[in-house]
Amino acid sequence: MKLQIGMPVYNGERYVKSALDSLIKQTYTGWELIISNNASTDNTGQIIEQIASSENRIRVINQAENIGAAANFRFVFEQTAAPYFMWAACDDVWEPEFIEKCIALHLNNKNLGLTFSNIVNINNKGFVNRRYNDFNRLISDEDKATVCNYILDNEYNGKANLIYGIYKRELCAEVLNTGVFNAKWGSDYAFVTAILCRSQLGIVPEILFKKRLPNMQTVNFMLLSTSLFDEYCSNLYLAAQKTSFEKEIEACLKKKKMILQTEKKLIAKKSFYTYINRMLYMMLHNHNFKR
Repeated sequence: MKLQIGMPVYNGERYVKSALDSLIKQTYTGWELIISNNASTDNTGQIIEQIASSENRIRVINQAENIGAAANFRFVFEQTAAPYFMWAACDDVWEPEFIEKCIALHLNNKNLGLTFSNIVNINNKGFVNRRYNDFNRLISDEDKATVCNYILDNEYNGKANLIYGIYKRELCAEVLNTGVFNAKWGSDYAFVTAILCRSQLGIVPEILFKKRLPNMQTVNFMLLSTSLFDEYCSNLYLAAQKTSFEKEIEACLKKKKMILQTEKKLIAKKSFYTYINRMLYMMLHNHNFKR
């Protein structure tokens, strides 16, 4: 067995069967799945136990009490020992060749620490509601340029999803010990950044991963508070510690901060003009104007 998969789950009854079905259908068969049920209060436990009873590659661990999302992510990793590791969300879907093609990239290039495929978002019915540009845009001939490409890439472009790729386990363990997973926001970005500071990235060009976002929830990175952005920067500095990328991270974050400040000004300017236009519209149409 070359790959172990960790699935932290809490109240995932709506989609967990679909996620497990797509993993069971993988063309690559040398895997084990460890599910940590984080004291779910819905029917998640019954669903996963029923599926596991007929699939000996699935092992279920039921937490006595909710240990929190971050701790559950770490917990499933700590149950593994295979050469490769992957986190799996309980509501996502993988095309049958996802694992096979990601593992093949690892086997063909020992310098890779993380492999992934291109992605789409799907809604609650499984229909595609957003497509993304090819993640190969992040990869450069120089490793330092790849790290900078990742940091400077707009968060809206889906780069956080790389957290769900396939890792060399020993590298994953090293990065978990840096503490980058402890941030209030952006720990997935920092984790992937830390991986890229220590290894290379490989991307399968096909779309083999479907990230479920039922309501197209997005976080506008440009609206982050200054304190949260500063914490995010500190976490990225932490990601680069004990590597040769510390100066590059610092330079990229200075540029990122300038981009953030510029975008915030544009958002404020746009909001101001929207307000003026709305006020004029209300006045011209003799409506009561409420700010």
